[in-house]
Amino acid sequence: MDIAFADVSADHWAYEDIRYLHQFELLKGKSADRFAPADNASRAEAAVLLERLLALRDG
Repeated sequence: MDIAFADVSADHWAYEDIRYLHQFELLKGKSADRFAPADNASRAEAAVLLERLLALRDG
């Protein structure tokens, strides 16, 4: 599954990690076509990621 973020090319060092996180809907990006891999995560974004990870773990 490829990702369609304009700011994440296939040769980006974290492409596979971003693809995995997006595939399992753990991270969705800043917008439909922008992931912003160089941006710092906000406290809210980190909390959402943790909530989704716990939900995935708990089934």
